[in-house]
Amino acid sequence: MMNMISELLIAKNAFIHIAAKLNVEYDLPEMSKEVKRVGAAINRISDELQNAIMSMRMIEVKTVFQKMPRIVRDISQSTGKKMELFMEGEHTEIDKTIVEQISDPIVHLIRNAADHGIEHPEERRRKGKSETGKIALRAYNKNKHVYIEIEDDGKGMDARILKRKAIDKGLISEEEADKMTEGQLINLIFLPGFSTAGQITEVSGRGVGMDIVKSNIEKSTEAL
Repeated sequence: MMNMISELLIAKNAFIHIAAKLNVEYDLPEMSKEVKRVGAAINRISDELQNAIMSMRMIEVKTVFQKMPRIVRDISQSTGKKMELFMEGEHTEIDKTIVEQISDPIVHLIRNAADHGIEHPEERRRKGKSETGKIALRAYNKNKHVYIEIEDDGKGMDARILKRKAIDKGLISEEEADKMTEGQLINLIFLPGFSTAGQITEVSGRGVGMDIVKSNIEKSTEAL
């Protein structure tokens, strides 16, 4: 149905060209007006049909979000950390194809936030924080786009540590790193093979880097 509506949207534009041709080349202004009226009707119907088909493809992000509380609880129990997950916008609708493709990246990011981001209770106390870490997962509509955000109040990312790790792994040279801004250093996390973990565990990345997460998210946008 999506392929057929795409062909219809292309075909409807022919009415405009035919109307102009009738008026200019054949000097048939009345016939041109009639073709324009029919074209306008076809345009309205095709737009309504497209909207109806798109609405059939939309599902709530709740189908993805509902997996996350258990993931956070399991990590909390296995690591001894205290953490809470707050979710907003579960009823935000998004294209079914996108939902299927962003599920794994969101799981990965939530695991990273819980495993790498949130500190242990004693470390949080030393920093003057609450013992219980907070992870937020939210979805919302803005300017005809759907935004999905993951945020935690953990230790964050240190650009200096990322810089040193990338150099040690041979991903960039000292000279290249010295010329990079803080934002560029943070983005090093998306390089293939990059990881700040001392060892691969079953908790967060499980050996899968952020480059795979980024790649999967980019593929989901291409699916549209």
